[in-house]
Amino acid sequence: MIENNKIYDAHSVDQFIRSRVKRSGSSFFWAMRLMSPQKRNAIYSVYAFCRELDDIADGNAKEFQKRNKLSNWRIEIESIYQAKPNTLLGQSLMPTVNSYKLVKQDFMDLLDGMEMDIGNSLQIPDLPELWIYCDRVACSVGRLSNSIFELDRETGNKLAKSLGTALQLTNILRDVHEDYTRGHIYLPNSLLIEHGINPNKINIDHSAVSETCEVIAENARDSFNQSVRILASCEPRKVRPARIMMTLYQRLFKKLCDRGWMDLKSKVNLSSREKLYLVVKSAYFV
Repeated sequence: MIENNKIYDAHSVDQFIRSRVKRSGSSFFWAMRLMSPQKRNAIYSVYAFCRELDDIADGNAKEFQKRNKLSNWRIEIESIYQAKPNTLLGQSLMPTVNSYKLVKQDFMDLLDGMEMDIGNSLQIPDLPELWIYCDRVACSVGRLSNSIFELDRETGNKLAKSLGTALQLTNILRDVHEDYTRGHIYLPNSLLIEHGINPNKINIDHSAVSETCEVIAENARDSFNQSVRILASCEPRKVRPARIMMTLYQRLFKKLCDRGWMDLKSKVNLSSREKLYLVVKSAYFV
């Protein structure tokens, strides 16, 4: 969504961001709604940027077109840090960047993660590469968000690492079959081979896949447990959105584990009623 260099009025910027966030239908919307107006607008702008990149990665454009769009957003991020944004979205981000001292590299890390995702096929080779992927597509967003929550840098980065990893591993476990059908395999190849699969002929129904899911689930469980400990050390008001997201994803993770890893074609989701109950519970009953 790179536009010509036009200055938009504050109302247009605000309306665009609110509609972009609301249209996403994400669980994050409810977590963000409970923030103070200033912080809510700030996190909205970051979330709208994340959705913009997701739409590029998940869209139907050719790979070179997606790479060009992401390249344009790299240029726009540089422009924001020079106080010369060229887009409506960029203009919405600039006050947030300035007010909360967002780190430019976190935006660039997210763009790096999106670039890993836009090819017609993807195979994560090993666990170190999986941690890099999680850091780029999830932990980077956590670092940006935690700056808005005004956590100290050390605590915020630790929480971003643990919770971002837990959330992204849960997403991977939820979507193993769907991702496989589009040629994307986020389960590390080294683990699949270790459990007996032919790397040149991966079959989603092979026992190595379910055994690898068990390993990834154990890592996700450890990351959730680390997040619980870090959140317990923080002022509850500051980390309410993070606590809400953790609670929602913990429930999803539990449902995935209860279903097991032999039946990856069966979809697992949270109902709207479940989400509402968990949001209220985690927001007001710590």
